[in-house]
Amino acid sequence: MLLTCRCRLPRATLCSIFQRTWFAISDSSAIFPEPLPPVQPLVPANEHDYKQYLILVARELGCGKLRLRRHVRGLASVFAAAKATEGRQRKIWNGAQLSALAARPPPPHRLANPSSLLDIHAETGKPLYYSKRDAETFFDTLRLPSDLQDFFAQPPLLVGDLLRETGLDLAALSGLTDDTAGVQLTDSEFVFPVHVVWPMGFSWSSAIAQGTTLACVAAAGVREESVLSVSHKPPSDQSELCLVATDDTVFVHQTLDRGTSTLQRFDGALAAAGIPRKKSKDITLVEQITVLGCDVSSRPHMAEPSQTKLLRCLACCLDLLRTKSASPGAVNGLLGLLQWFSLLQRPMFGVFDQIYEFVRREPNVRQPVPCNVLREIAVATSLLPLLSVSLDRGFHEQLLACDAAPEFGFGVSAVSSSKQELQELSRLAERRGDYVRLHGCEQSSGPCRLGFPHRLRYQKSDFRTVISSRARWAAHSGILEGHALLLTIKRLCRSRAKHHKKVVVLVDAKAVLGAAAKGRTSAPGFRGVIRSIGAHVLSCDLLLRLIYIPSESNPADEPSRGCKFSQPNNSRR
Repeated sequence: MLLTCRCRLPRATLCSIFQRTWFAISDSSAIFPEPLPPVQPLVPANEHDYKQYLILVARELGCGKLRLRRHVRGLASVFAAAKATEGRQRKIWNGAQLSALAARPPPPHRLANPSSLLDIHAETGKPLYYSKRDAETFFDTLRLPSDLQDFFAQPPLLVGDLLRETGLDLAALSGLTDDTAGVQLTDSEFVFPVHVVWPMGFSWSSAIAQGTTLACVAAAGVREESVLSVSHKPPSDQSELCLVATDDTVFVHQTLDRGTSTLQRFDGALAAAGIPRKKSKDITLVEQITVLGCDVSSRPHMAEPSQTKLLRCLACCLDLLRTKSASPGAVNGLLGLLQWFSLLQRPMFGVFDQIYEFVRREPNVRQPVPCNVLREIAVATSLLPLLSVSLDRGFHEQLLACDAAPEFGFGVSAVSSSKQELQELSRLAERRGDYVRLHGCEQSSGPCRLGFPHRLRYQKSDFRTVISSRARWAAHSGILEGHALLLTIKRLCRSRAKHHKKVVVLVDAKAVLGAAAKGRTSAPGFRGVIRSIGAHVLSCDLLLRLIYIPSESNPADEPSRGCKFSQPNNSRR
């Protein structure tokens, strides 16, 4: 069974990229483990809708996207969604209810978003070359296994109406019906159109599409670790990078020759898989490009929200602040756009709090927007100019560590490190399952921990104490840990020479690491310190790279308890 209509890629390649998905779609019981409720036929609301629906089904029968069945196990309506091109619409199969009854799909493998751009290590003065390929009618090429097709049905149609619209006779229409059992259709019976390809609107479709594109990337000879994703470590060798977002594929190359070779192989892989390419959208080895809703340039190395979308977002924010009324759904749409842009600067997420409650309100009708929600929109609007980020920011020359202890206060330690070491260490930032230990701190000195440890060449004695300060108030240990990180950032912000840098910090509190990395938290007592960290990071254009270190290895542990290190021993370096 193949994922695409004419896919000729080796099965082993597909399995190596998303093996669990491959085996899951081979068995309908893996996607629908429980029997579905009986199908209740849906009828279009009026005669005009029925006529338009009939025309659409006839077209899709003709191009092979649909077939017919007398009996089905799953059913959903269809609706139209506007496309970016004016006057164009996209058909969406409304599979929300069926998705709720299906097993939970695997997350799309190595799915790119604007945060992925921050893993690009560009060097000032050295250009990067960007390329883009966009698949045309991509979901129309992703073939559904025959065992699953009767789960993806649409509202039934009268056979007689289909005969008149398609111009076919009963024998030909019976040939398009998969469960006739040798009995020809009659004019007066109803049949269900069923999908032959994975429909947009079903929860599994995105993972299937992402995996298919990744298979083509692998067939082009691109290493899997070169595909950037926030859930995976970026590669050490960045001579060739790739970002995949369903049907959009972006390549980043340091040399023109390698870029040309990879693009030729990728175009060939798409053709071999039977995936049509939208050649009008091809972009090949340029220094400025719009990808993932962001404008990315090579001179200078910058990433920022797309000007067109940013102006539209700004206009919506100003209109909301002027009218002070909107439906929760409309505000939710604006919030989604702001959140997408905030993936370039995650501290922006700390602005939003009360707006989440408002967008969940029912009914979804125009109503006055609370002042606290308007205040959050106003703050976000004023911070929009800070969403531009430099991709060639250098590393702060020190590896930092921070900690807090309720019995004393705060500690911050530092050791000088090379750019190569810091860049390699930053690859571990916020990655699940990775942590670091110092040289000489053995596993037996602390509890067993889940995940993969990375041994640093430094000893605790190599670090010097930067801050060892008594706390002025008693607080929960988690809040104190957050303030320890805030003290670390404040110290950096005092010097202009340390602005516009990537900063690697060792943290032994996973709650602090997670909240600061995401830029937000739902804990009210913790929200203030996370917002303060975000404010300093935004104002000084810092990119935090936070890495987990167990408490027994943390060189800032002793300073946080009032014990300062002596002069560091430099003999190892």
